[in-house]
Amino acid sequence: MTSTSVLRVGVATILSVAAVGAAVSARQTTQPRESLELVVLVLANGRPVTNARIDCRPGGIHDTGKDGTAVCRFTAPADVDRLRVSFTAHAPGFAVEAWVGDIPAGSTVHEIGLVPEVPVTGRVLDPEGKPLANVSVTLRMFDPSRSLYATGGELPDHNLLQAKTDEAARFTIRGASRGRVYRLAVDPFGPLPHTERFVEGGAPPIDIRLPGTGNLEVDVTTTPDLLPAVQELLSQVTLEWRDENGGPWRRYFLSPGSSPQGEHVYAFFWDLPAGIVRIVTPYAGSFAGDVSDPIAVIARARNRAAMRLVQAQEIRLRVLDYDNQPVTDARLSVSEGRGQRFVPLDADGWARIAVHPAHDATVTVRRPGYLDATAIIAAGVQNPPPIILRPVR
Repeated sequence: MTSTSVLRVGVATILSVAAVGAAVSARQTTQPRESLELVVLVLANGRPVTNARIDCRPGGIHDTGKDGTAVCRFTAPADVDRLRVSFTAHAPGFAVEAWVGDIPAGSTVHEIGLVPEVPVTGRVLDPEGKPLANVSVTLRMFDPSRSLYATGGELPDHNLLQAKTDEAARFTIRGASRGRVYRLAVDPFGPLPHTERFVEGGAPPIDIRLPGTGNLEVDVTTTPDLLPAVQELLSQVTLEWRDENGGPWRRYFLSPGSSPQGEHVYAFFWDLPAGIVRIVTPYAGSFAGDVSDPIAVIARARNRAAMRLVQAQEIRLRVLDYDNQPVTDARLSVSEGRGQRFVPLDADGWARIAVHPAHDATVTVRRPGYLDATAIIAAGVQNPPPIILRPVR
């Protein structure tokens, strides 16, 4: 048996100016840059709000003037058509608002309306139900139409508002909007696991009990010819976890212990937070990426589950322009409901894509000067039709 599992939280951020800068830093030293600005107009009951604080990421903090506007300025490489930015708007007595979106070169105006604030209240308890004082509680935005993940790349992951529990374990966070659903993150000091729940602005007080820990043994099976490669694959798995009472999925990177026994490989995950988990395997070698069914992890117990790995299916997909000529310089990404994979195009416009034989795959193609194109390749399709890119008119 190899070493026991090591658990560490994976951190992801939105594709902001900083992320773009990191991705293209090598090219920025020689490429010209363009200026972009986002004019934020803050209103309440149709009237401008003065002295509202606009926190642009990473464009700094600005206050609105008498006309209710604040200007966030950015720069980007000239070949970047649109830039992903985000901001939050804070004003006394009003709910905090957040926005994330793409802006083109030049000036863009975005109007945001503020509504009166309501509190989010509750208590934080340890796994045994005892009150916990001095625990950090953070309110974050949540948009189910974009992502059910705590670190979804399409969400502004700003910490909107924070508080700490008092001696009686109570907390009050002001600045929520009535009826809106938020993510509430609880970060205790010390060894107790973090948890995150969904809460509603203005709802009755909520009791949040921190999860205990339990162990998980997973029986991993596959075809005999692929068994020798399973242990190496397990070193690359990701675990998704959420609170048993509901909440966003959180991603963890894992190094589980493993032990081959005949036609099986057993993976061991120690001291997992109690709750619901899913095991995500990557595309690696001949294996298709996959995700397990939800697994309940019960505290102070050795939990068991099974997962079968299958061989990936390779398909060929061609990308053509509006004149039926091969496209070689487009950016092609593939998704099966989780993180994107980028696949290169060859000199004839063909991409070789590994897919799961039982899952639909979504392919998106982006090329400057052309409309984005998306196609869904149904499970089992061997020869999908080409994707045709159309120029922006």
